[in-house]
Amino acid sequence: MARCPRCGHEMVTDEKVCRQCGYALAAGMDGRSRQNGRLSLAGLWPVLAGTVVVALILATAILTLAASLLAARLGQARGRALVERRSRQRVALLDYFGGLADLIAYGRADSQRMLL
Repeated sequence: MARCPRCGHEMVTDEKVCRQCGYALAAGMDGRSRQNGRLSLAGLWPVLAGTVVVALILATAILTLAASLLAARLGQARGRALVERRSRQRVALLDYFGGLADLIAYGRADSQRMLL
C-alpha cells in the first residue's frame, strides 16, 4: 500500500490517480491533462473533439448511404412503369407504320391513328 503525497489517503500500488483527492501519480501523464496534481478536462478536449468529428463523419456517411438506397428503391417502381409505357408505345407505333398499307386499304387508318 502506498499513500497519496497530497492527502495521505492509502492507495493500491498500481493506482495512477488518488481516489480521495484526484492527484495524478502516473509518470506518463503530461501537464495538459493534470493541473496542480488534479486531472483536468483541458487535456482531453482534443480527444473528445476528434471523437465527435469522427462520429459526425460516420453518421453523415451512413445517412447518405441510407438516402441513396431509399431513393433507388422508391425510383424502381416509377422506372418500371416508364419502361412499360415506352415499350407499349413503341409496339403500337411499329404496328401502325408496319401495317399502314393494310390499314389504308381497309379504311381503318384513322381509327388506328386515334389509338396512338
